[in-house]
Amino acid sequence: MSTQEAIEFMSDWYDERTNAYIEWCFGDIEDVVQDLGSRIGLQVGMRVLDIGCNNGSSSLHLVDAFGCSVVGVDAARSAIEVSQIRAQENPPSAPVVFHLVDARDTPFLDGEFDAVVSKDTFVNIVDRPRLISEICRIMKPGGHLSFCDWMQGNEEPGEAFKVWREFKQEEPFEMLLPREYELLLKDSGFVVTHSDKRVEVFQERIKSRYAAFAAADPEEMQQRFGIEDHAYFVERFGLTLNVLLSQDVVWGHIAARKV
Repeated sequence: MSTQEAIEFMSDWYDERTNAYIEWCFGDIEDVVQDLGSRIGLQVGMRVLDIGCNNGSSSLHLVDAFGCSVVGVDAARSAIEVSQIRAQENPPSAPVVFHLVDARDTPFLDGEFDAVVSKDTFVNIVDRPRLISEICRIMKPGGHLSFCDWMQGNEEPGEAFKVWREFKQEEPFEMLLPREYELLLKDSGFVVTHSDKRVEVFQERIKSRYAAFAAADPEEMQQRFGIEDHAYFVERFGLTLNVLLSQDVVWGHIAARKV
């Protein structure tokens, strides 16, 4: 998939209503972003790239919490438009800009960033080796990468995963095992400094959101997010919960340093 094809696909898939739905489902991100930044010691004055900034929440929190200068990138036009509006309405304490960019092929200079942070985005980017290679290129020697993502939990996924994947076959995602990420990072010039799976935390997070979604008013869901078949989406959400409970899918957190 070319850069232009990726941008067109993601812009069509993740429209404004989809982004609003994602924020409603998984919008309690400040603690996650705080953890990602703290783990690699983000500080005032650092230049940080936020891959998959979505509506800008993660980028704006990085600025407010750590005082770094942040560049947020996303391949969905609506995400960048919302991010820019949010930054204009509530100017952050340090510089932050947003760009429509394919993270595998960025316009940034070699060694431009002190750190790269990403929340639950790599799973949606095809060709992970190309992505990691690009991150390595734009990062300073000694720079840090910190990300969390939906990852495959078992070498041989069970029936719950197969049913879930069939339901989501039209969505653009590709899962790796945590150890596959670790090997890819090592092969790309990084030293892995941290790797863990937040199994129970993520299960409880999704359980609570599933309960809220199942209890929501279908008419409100249609008006806010364009969801016409609420029961179908409840079923999809339930399948997501099943793969997390079976640990066929886990929430991996990985940090690495560029050699």
